[in-house]
Amino acid sequence: MTAHKNDKLLNKPSRRSLLIVCSILSVVGGIVLIGIPGALLIGAVGWFLELSGIGTIQLSGDDAWPVMIMISLLWPFLMLPVSTWMQRQLPNIHSGLHWLLIIILSLFITQVIIFVWLGLLNS
Repeated sequence: MTAHKNDKLLNKPSRRSLLIVCSILSVVGGIVLIGIPGALLIGAVGWFLELSGIGTIQLSGDDAWPVMIMISLLWPFLMLPVSTWMQRQLPNIHSGLHWLLIIILSLFITQVIIFVWLGLLNS
């Protein structure tokens, strides 16, 4: 057996390990960093809204931080359905790339949800 087959971090994520990672990311992003990841996500969507000429984000002050903390707490849990979909559609993908794609796709889906949600708020 090769050395990397015994290393648990290089294996594709199981449901249990993915749930643990999602919980840790949620606690760190939502509680320890008090919503800063959510602020970055909303800022990226706001930048895209302004760049495309659609509008601007109307969140500020007391309205903004609860939303940003909520996004920071919830976005990691999108990794669970994304991982399930990837294991069905791309079963032969390398495990490191699998982890990377899970994070990128869950962040992208979160961006789309924020974009649609803020678009509905502005209309």
